[in-house]
Amino acid sequence: MLKKTLLALGLSLSILLPASADIAIDSFKAYKEADTLRYQITLHNVSDVPQQGPILIHLYSRPNASAKWAEVQSWDVEIIPSGAGWAQELDSSDELATAKANNGYECNLVVTTPNSKVEKTAQIINLK
Repeated sequence: MLKKTLLALGLSLSILLPASADIAIDSFKAYKEADTLRYQITLHNVSDVPQQGPILIHLYSRPNASAKWAEVQSWDVEIIPSGAGWAQELDSSDELATAKANNGYECNLVVTTPNSKVEKTAQIINLK
């Protein structure tokens, strides 16, 4: 009897509570070019339900590991449908100057949803 009651309660709650989506950072890269630092960001909703916002995406950088992170750019996305992605490219000549002046330059991407937080440090690629 107790098992049937718990099962019924669990099923009732699963109908009432919204399903949670999962956002993954597919790729995050920074390319040093002649006159700019180009960031490429690709996110993906890997679940079968839409990810409702606010989906806050913050790009940070710092000249070296001992410095504090400074925000380069942020985005506020309302929804990413199930199985869909979000992509963005950003060019910054200011960040290129900082990266060239500091060998320890780092950039980090933080994605926050109502249910989760993921982050990734970019791989910096030198283009000739």
